[in-house]
Amino acid sequence: MDERNLNQPSEASFIGERRPGTTIAAAAANTQGTPDQQSMAAGRNVTSAPQGSHATSSPRRISISVCSSAYERNVKGFVSKLTELQTRQPHLIADVRFRSLPYNDIDSFKFPSSDPVDVMVLCHSVQNRGFSITNVLNALYEKHLQYCHDVIGKKKLAVIVHDFSDCKPETLEVRMESFKRSQPLTFELVETVIVCGSLEKPGKIEMRDEDMTRLTTFFAQARYEQRENYAVKQSFYKKSFLGRLW
Repeated sequence: MDERNLNQPSEASFIGERRPGTTIAAAAANTQGTPDQQSMAAGRNVTSAPQGSHATSSPRRISISVCSSAYERNVKGFVSKLTELQTRQPHLIADVRFRSLPYNDIDSFKFPSSDPVDVMVLCHSVQNRGFSITNVLNALYEKHLQYCHDVIGKKKLAVIVHDFSDCKPETLEVRMESFKRSQPLTFELVETVIVCGSLEKPGKIEMRDEDMTRLTTFFAQARYEQRENYAVKQSFYKKSFLGRLW
């Protein structure tokens, strides 16, 4: 039994409790208007990395980081699936690796500049810590996803919320629509969002074929984005500027 599951919110806390002061109209902003209009309607400021200037016309092989604050075994099947995809499409994927995120104080966590993330898939288990990604009370990833959005780039970010016990297509559709309404910031910061069942057992992950296809498309599009970590580049330019001053 995963020790991290003890005394943690269960799947019963389906979508998280709305943060006090957040109106239904603001939460629904994700489904109407432009992204800027949505953010304005929700009363939030979302900083944007200058992604247009970071696109490249030449496709490249990407490095995928599967990130989670749970144990690696919880996503072992998913990592295995991506490794199989790498074998079938070596022109698309250079490597796949698991990266552990801190269980506590993730807001202050930063990826090391010596080992930056190229393409990131954040995996969150509802059995581990409930369904509170952004916007709602006790949201876990608001600051972290904003950081990843700014440093890695939206076009190279995906979120998978997994370990739902009921994986019937119609149930997953309802969950996704509720997710969009109540936690719109997730969809503003991230390119691809998926909800699914277990990702633990190799060869038996509970993800719909259509969602795996969406994920593969996400990878194919991400290879047109530059590899460089925005924060690393900014640090380099800052040091170069200071060096000239001295």
